[in-house]
Amino acid sequence: MNSINSGKIDAGIVDSTEVNYLLNHKNFSLRTLKDYTPEIHGNIGIAVEKNDISLLNALNEKINEMKADGTLYAILRQNGLDKSNMP
Repeated sequence: MNSINSGKIDAGIVDSTEVNYLLNHKNFSLRTLKDYTPEIHGNIGIAVEKNDISLLNALNEKINEMKADGTLYAILRQNGLDKSNMP
């Protein structure tokens, strides 16, 4: 997005979560393709080392707590996102 905004490149492909955040929080003079329909829908994930089960469990527990108490949705809304971006 920085390269597009600075004129280094003409266009780029970025996932919707990132583009929504950047367009709501950065001073970009860009526009998105409104008619674009993705062929593949995906999610963004968090990666941990394969053997670090305790960290994985702690992250999952915290994410579930944040979903339950509304914190995760509030963070998404503050960043220009909605429930479709929730894991």
